[in-house]
Amino acid sequence: MKLLREPLGQFVALGIVLFVVYALASDLLASDEARRIAITESEIELLATTWERQWQRAPTAKELHALVDSRVREEVLYREALALGLDRNDVVVRRRMGGARAGTRPERRGGSPSHGAEDGTAVPGPGVARRPDGSGATGLFR
Repeated sequence: MKLLREPLGQFVALGIVLFVVYALASDLLASDEARRIAITESEIELLATTWERQWQRAPTAKELHALVDSRVREEVLYREALALGLDRNDVVVRRRMGGARAGTRPERRGGSPSHGAEDGTAVPGPGVARRPDGSGATGLFR
């Protein structure tokens, strides 16, 4: 205890206390930020656009709120699955991720990354079935 009476001892003790407080505070702040789920405006617009394409009408405020809630629940479950390590050594996950990656490469689709034809019309990606008269997609297949 004689060391704490010396200015150097007090300086070292204060440094240790500040280091411990900073380490604890930064861990708490980092974990809060890592757990935060933010749904951007563009994601909400994508949800609404997907709804419109499926149901041929704009979603109501209540329906849009339910879509956002569903997206948040999906993200929570995804993060919990990652924390449990369910993504490791899983053949199905590897195939799905590989298939998703292959679908994003322009050379694999035979078109531009925007899926657009030269005249600006939409071109279906891989796995999109067309009606015999070519009038639209009837379903998505993987």
